[in-house]
Amino acid sequence: MKLDWPLFDGRITLYHYNEIFPSIENASDFFLTMDNGIRLKVVAGLASGFQVTTRYNNRPPAGTTDTDQLYLFTLGYSFDTTRKR
Repeated sequence: MKLDWPLFDGRITLYHYNEIFPSIENASDFFLTMDNGIRLKVVAGLASGFQVTTRYNNRPPAGTTDTDQLYLFTLGYSFDTTRKR
C-alpha cells in the first residue's frame, strides 16, 4: 500500500508505505515493513525529508527482537532528464 498526501500545492507531502511479505512455507509467518514520513520541497529541485521505517517479523531468529525501527533524515535533489518537445 502506498499513500501520499500532498499539501500546500505539493510543497509538503506526507506519506505512508506498507509492504507485507508472507512466508511460502507457512501462511502464518510474515515480515512487514512500514515507512511513514514527510517530504519538503526546499527550493527548485532541492528536497528534504524525515522518515521512520518500522520492520516487524512475527517469528524473529533466536536472540533478536521482532521489531526494528530506523530514523532517516534525507536531503536530495531531483531533476527531469526527459527532453521537452
